[in-house]
Amino acid sequence: MRPLELSLLLLVAGVFLILVVRGRMPLSWLFGILAILTAFLALQVWLEMFRWQMAPLYIALLILAMILVYAIAIGRPLKRRSLRWIGFSIFIIFLIILGAFLSLALPISKLPVPTGPYAVGTSNLYLVDNDRPEDYTEDSSDVRELMVQLWYPIDKQEDGDRAEYVQQMDIAGPALAARLNLPSFLLDHLQLIRANSVVDAPIFIQDRPYPVLLFSHGLMGIRMQNSFQLEELASHGYVIASPDHTYDSVLTIMPDDRVLFHDNDALFPEDISNIEAGQNLVNVRSGDLSFVLSRLEEMNQDPGEMLFEQLSLNQVGFIGHSTGGGTVLETCFQDDRCKATVALDSWVEVVADENQLSELPVPVLFMNSEDWLGPENRAIGKALATNSSASSYEVTIAGAHHNNFTDIPLLSPLTPLLDLAGPVDGRRILKIINNFSVSFFDKYLKGIPGEMSDNFESTYPEVRFEVYRP
Repeated sequence: MRPLELSLLLLVAGVFLILVVRGRMPLSWLFGILAILTAFLALQVWLEMFRWQMAPLYIALLILAMILVYAIAIGRPLKRRSLRWIGFSIFIIFLIILGAFLSLALPISKLPVPTGPYAVGTSNLYLVDNDRPEDYTEDSSDVRELMVQLWYPIDKQEDGDRAEYVQQMDIAGPALAARLNLPSFLLDHLQLIRANSVVDAPIFIQDRPYPVLLFSHGLMGIRMQNSFQLEELASHGYVIASPDHTYDSVLTIMPDDRVLFHDNDALFPEDISNIEAGQNLVNVRSGDLSFVLSRLEEMNQDPGEMLFEQLSLNQVGFIGHSTGGGTVLETCFQDDRCKATVALDSWVEVVADENQLSELPVPVLFMNSEDWLGPENRAIGKALATNSSASSYEVTIAGAHHNNFTDIPLLSPLTPLLDLAGPVDGRRILKIINNFSVSFFDKYLKGIPGEMSDNFESTYPEVRFEVYRP
């Protein structure tokens, strides 16, 4: 709970206990308690804004205020043994417990604060690839459109508005709720979550040029789903670009406010196998990443662009989660600008055929749950790692769930109970992922010497670390 929310909860509970224990009080006390309740409610809503999870506490406060007004009007409190008072008491206790539960179960989450020497800026790009027709619509004139989010280093003294975690929630919230057949208010609290990044802040130019990373989200994911990791890397001196893979992302909002949803029927048609459809999808996604990288190259050469001469394009890495992991591996097979990649609990069945099992051309850090998407997928991933023509690493995190490699565990403490995260400390796993990711890219993109395993195994006993040399 946020500070004023917690204070309001304690205040409501405290006033209720005073009325129960104290009973008869001077009118001046009743007026004072009523004034405090009213002022604190106004202060909390003004500074922290309303969210529906707090509604039970607001109702409890309103009932207490009505009791106080009634007591003031008749000149005495309600009899504490009356049926009316007992009923009010039971209902108020229920509302306090419900409000506390909802507020803690669906909190206004805070992303981990980046630990690098830079603060982080973020900006959005709208890109159109006129050379690629859109494979997932029926209109043959459609071309591939992408929304891309950038994260990049900025001066720690830079001031500005922190980015919304989910941008354009006024459009995304109702659209997504309708898609899921949920009341629109259920997602309203997401618009109150703020990232650590500053919107459209100028890039820190003194230490340019910066290595470039591209991120690929999972199936039905979204471009900011790994903000914990992308902000951390940007704070260590990387420029990151993450596209919504249109029609694969859970939703993409275009500049004209069109909302394009994940289209499972188009992505996985019934007349072909899931593996074949997955291979087609990964090829489209890989094309997205290569196109974004080419556009970044153009921006790096354009004096009118923010990224002019800011990018070190001979130091390019990729990160992907799940289907995004398969995407970045496929991209590194096809695009020789790739120098290193991090694959998070990746779906590798869609990229690794028998001819590729010994051809992995760049260093790869595989970070996996113990299940790693099942035995067949795990076996192919092991073959990719052991037969690689470059150094590769495998980090297995005991107790991790597939979603532990994303921001999802940050959004609610109930995710382990709902089988949306493993039964371990989610923030600790994110710290492990960040430490390994920064160390890996620092070694293979920045050329900073050191062994990946230094101190990690003793610091993180839940990690199994394996190294494969060519």
